[in-house]
Amino acid sequence: MQEALERRGKELLCLMLVLAGLAVAAMLVSYTPNDPNWMVATDTPPQNLLGRFGASMSAILIMIIGYASYLMAAGLVVWGLRLTLHKGEERALSRLIMLPFAIAACSVFMVSFPPGSGWQHSFSLGGLFGDTVMGVLVNILPVSMNMSIAVLGVAMGVASLGLSGYALGVTRSVFVSLNTFELSRFRIPNENARSLLGVPKFSCPFRREIFAVADVLRCKVIVN
Repeated sequence: MQEALERRGKELLCLMLVLAGLAVAAMLVSYTPNDPNWMVATDTPPQNLLGRFGASMSAILIMIIGYASYLMAAGLVVWGLRLTLHKGEERALSRLIMLPFAIAACSVFMVSFPPGSGWQHSFSLGGLFGDTVMGVLVNILPVSMNMSIAVLGVAMGVASLGLSGYALGVTRSVFVSLNTFELSRFRIPNENARSLLGVPKFSCPFRREIFAVADVLRCKVIVN
């Protein structure tokens, strides 16, 4: 009985993580630079869904790490659900340790995107942290600024994607499922389907061998 109560208590705490993540997402989505917060003094009522508190907290997050703040909300929601459903709880600590690094990489990655016309801040979409790190890295690379930003943008994009997937608990089986899904989407199974889709027939004498090799490679991807 006591063990069951402890289990339900842990699940309740995990659901609170989900609610906290949804609250962070809500205040970020409804963020408005002109809302009253610790940097803006105005008598207008806040438009943020969480009121003045949400306006102040979202202003801090956007200023520091920019749009990478959404990854924080995603981490709370995903791991709250995982722990509630007891999915991957044995690797929660080792994965969550990498979440700050994923947020940092995402912040630097967002610097490579030009702000839209509605962006009213002096810093970029990656916040002050992203601007600072990108500026340091640009000065290190022995190429032009535009080339440095392009190269670093690609590198940080790959890093943020990998770190985010790891921090959110994505496993190898998920990647295998995605690979299998993509291969099944683009594979045309027979001649009738090819003719209906307007795909020209191969005239290569090694056509059968080519498709046999493709099937072998697909099987290796599924097995791995």
